[in-house]
Amino acid sequence: MLDAHLADQHFLVGGSPTIDDIVSYGDIAFAEVSARNRTEWSNAVASADGEGFSGFAAPSALLALRGSVTPA
Repeated sequence: MLDAHLADQHFLVGGSPTIDDIVSYGDIAFAEVSARNRTEWSNAVASADGEGFSGFAAPSALLALRGSVTPA
């Protein structure tokens, strides 16, 4: 649903990021760490990687991840 909603707009509501977009950004940004295929969410990824989030860094750039992450 999120990906379909972002098919024709950059943000969930309005013309700039809101708290909703920031929360969704976390899910999208950590998808690869969680072994999710980001290509399934092409519109959401494009939104998260877009100009509105230019000050945000990818989790891999911020966290020192070692090896694979496995759920407890």
